[in-house]
Amino acid sequence: MKENIKRILREELLREGNIEIPQSEINKAGILLDLIKSKLDIYRKNTISYYSPMVDYKNYFKLLDKEGNPNYVSVGIYNDGNDVGAARMDVNKNTLLINVNSWGDDVDIPLDYFEDTITHELVHSIDPLLKNDDRYKNYYEKKGAEPTGSKINLSKLPNSKSEYDRNYNKYAKSQHEYNAELTPLINKIRRVVKGDETKMKWLFWMISNIKELNDVEDIYLRTEQYFEDGDNPLFKTTVDYWYFLFDMFNIIKPWTVKPTLYKKLLNDIYIGITK
Repeated sequence: MKENIKRILREELLREGNIEIPQSEINKAGILLDLIKSKLDIYRKNTISYYSPMVDYKNYFKLLDKEGNPNYVSVGIYNDGNDVGAARMDVNKNTLLINVNSWGDDVDIPLDYFEDTITHELVHSIDPLLKNDDRYKNYYEKKGAEPTGSKINLSKLPNSKSEYDRNYNKYAKSQHEYNAELTPLINKIRRVVKGDETKMKWLFWMISNIKELNDVEDIYLRTEQYFEDGDNPLFKTTVDYWYFLFDMFNIIKPWTVKPTLYKKLLNDIYIGITK
């Protein structure tokens, strides 16, 4: 009976697919970026904790949750050099928090990067897992982690990892981070594949390479020949191929280790790009 329940839950998980964010809301990220830049000197004047952000953009994003109920998300700004994150989502106050300190001296933030960051956090805002406090607390105690800790690996054991790498690996595999990373990834893939079946085959070939090999440069060197003559339907240049491969490798590599999660990944990407 217990095994049957586990099987049903796994099958249900595979059917979930990604959490969609309307493109009309993602498009608001560009205006938001300009608004923040126009007040950057004010935001950076003092250290601001994410516990007490400047919430200057009330109900900026207007979404619907999975039940069709309004889900309005405000935007708050904080400035904390000790915080590792570029952004956070306060699901209790429904406020998306942006750490302007993470931008460094270069404030020429690529729009596509900012849109992906916003999309990631908006997924958190409507993720049913995060909205249920009791369920999330129990889940986080078992599966949760923050990408923190020392990046120095003092162990001499083979294949050992630093505290940060161990925490990051657990963090990346957690269900709520998978949900939040998957949506911007699928948006990127859609822009490249555009519903073309031949391009889809190339895309899943790339994913299989990421599963089998552990170094992104190794993957590139083994496969760049297929993109050199400009005739490849997916990418016309090796430069375009490299940048896309590099981004995708860093996102999905942790998801290719466990067979169940890898199967879910393939299923979710296929559903997401064929809708």
